[in-house]
Amino acid sequence: MKCPYCGAEVSETRCEFCDSDLTVYISQQMNQTSANTSETGESRSFININIGGQNGTPLNTGEELSAKKRNVALKLCILSFFIPGVHRLYTGKYISGIILLILGFMGLPRVFTTISSVIDLIAIINNTFRDKDGKLLC
Repeated sequence: MKCPYCGAEVSETRCEFCDSDLTVYISQQMNQTSANTSETGESRSFININIGGQNGTPLNTGEELSAKKRNVALKLCILSFFIPGVHRLYTGKYISGIILLILGFMGLPRVFTTISSVIDLIAIINNTFRDKDGKLLC
């Protein structure tokens, strides 16, 4: 079975790659299967459309995901309001991370680092923030 949230191959009720709990998904699939069986016992075909995954993870995009965790990047981004650029260092964006770190400790450019952190925070929450290789965070 494939994880509906990240597409990784899973054999249990928890995806080891994206750490998604699949018990609700499995029970929904079983309910849909039983609801699509007519009274005569014949199975009708149906289309299962998944719009979005757990925590905003896109489903079945075929896009390779980064090994970096989205929830870690989110926590580091919140921390970056105090220590700017740490979330960028975590995702491999070393140059911009070091620049933000230096500017953050200079004082006056702190407004720039705060705006940058807010923009990155929104991108991480919307799951559009990418690592240095251009892969979405998992």
